[in-house]
Amino acid sequence: LVTVRDRVDDALEAVGIYRHSLELKVDQSVSPWSVILVLEHGEPLRYRDVKVQLTGEGAGEARLAKIVTERAPAEGDVANHGRYEDFKSALLRAARELGYFEADFARSELRIDPEAGFAEAALIFDTGSRYRFGALRGSPEILSPEILDTLSPFAPGDPYDQALLLELRARLLRLGYFNSVVVLPLFE
Repeated sequence: LVTVRDRVDDALEAVGIYRHSLELKVDQSVSPWSVILVLEHGEPLRYRDVKVQLTGEGAGEARLAKIVTERAPAEGDVANHGRYEDFKSALLRAARELGYFEADFARSELRIDPEAGFAEAALIFDTGSRYRFGALRGSPEILSPEILDTLSPFAPGDPYDQALLLELRARLLRLGYFNSVVVLPLFE
């Protein structure tokens, strides 16, 4: 059974507030009953130590490094769980868009110490290997392979980048021959 106290605890902890007091006042003299929540809280926890490490083939990838620089929690930041999870999701999404389809967190630890008033984060993000484009395939009865190759913004062996697939789709649509175009990576 989830109580009001449980929901208040969860909501406050999500934004880094672990020290608080909650008083519930129920006024039964009115209909419907009135409930007043009196909440007092202390300062939110802040990160005391944050370690983020990129490993794997994409460790030096500029787009991933930019996400770490701009979105990773930093020492002194409020330990906001939503921002922490958003950072992790953004890193994973960008890696997949760049062709690191096996990327994952080798380590993802968030340590909260409400008594001491701090949080610590340790993340190791292993990109794994980057996939590369193979041969471009289409239906030859719809579009000749030569025209398809001419329109392609990538060549077999180039590093995978989802933006290049989207560019190929846009080029095919600009031909004016198709109502819709679907371009999908086929993994082997």
